[in-house]
Amino acid sequence: MFGKKSRQQFVPVPTELTQQWFHDWAVDTLRRKGEAVTVDSVADLWHKACQVIDHDCRDYIQRHCARDATAHYLAYCSSDAVVPWDLVSVVVGCNPSERNWPSFIVGDARSKIARFTEILIDPSVAQ
Repeated sequence: MFGKKSRQQFVPVPTELTQQWFHDWAVDTLRRKGEAVTVDSVADLWHKACQVIDHDCRDYIQRHCARDATAHYLAYCSSDAVVPWDLVSVVVGCNPSERNWPSFIVGDARSKIARFTEILIDPSVAQ
């Protein structure tokens, strides 16, 4: 107020890529790989999913969002609380004015996770 630029609020936007969605994905992936479904194996896949999602989303935010969105995103990514469903929600919340942004980000995350799953189950498909 009074001459100061107000900073944009970045509010995570819930998507259909929920905790349950990522849980179901991890369990299905582990079973298809023939691996035991444990708390640690699910958490490991969630961590890897965050890396897959972050790979392109970082660039999307830098190219298509307000400047302070990058700082907001990087602060979230550096926290110990990063989980894939919240990561997608944070990315969607970084560009609230773009109408097609949520469907683009969710669709992109889904396709990246699907490809990642293919590679996890059969690494030869990556060659």
